[in-house]
Amino acid sequence: MYMAQKGLPTIFTPGMVTGAGAPVTIAGALVQGNAEMLAGFVLAQLIRPGTPLVYGGGLLPIDMRTTLMAYGAPEGMLGVSALKEMARHYRLPCSTLPVAPMRRPSTSRLPSRARCG
Repeated sequence: MYMAQKGLPTIFTPGMVTGAGAPVTIAGALVQGNAEMLAGFVLAQLIRPGTPLVYGGGLLPIDMRTTLMAYGAPEGMLGVSALKEMARHYRLPCSTLPVAPMRRPSTSRLPSRARCG
């Protein structure tokens, strides 16, 4: 809410973990994440009308056998693609979480994360 008070771009990033903190299906997790973001956007606009908003988030499945995050799983990329399409629908810029595994920290993924083109 601090960002909205100052009129700075505000992003609400739900960390949707399918099967843990979100429904196990991609569609269910997207519905929940979208509702969380829209609720945050409403609050930001109530605090300061006209606050710039950024749509974003990430969707990561959990491996139910090991209870570990399945980074790089195809479901994660599918979820991020759906988030980008929803941002286009709302005509908002977006920022998504990287979903492909990285062997070492690098700036090579920053452009794809920073904009949804």
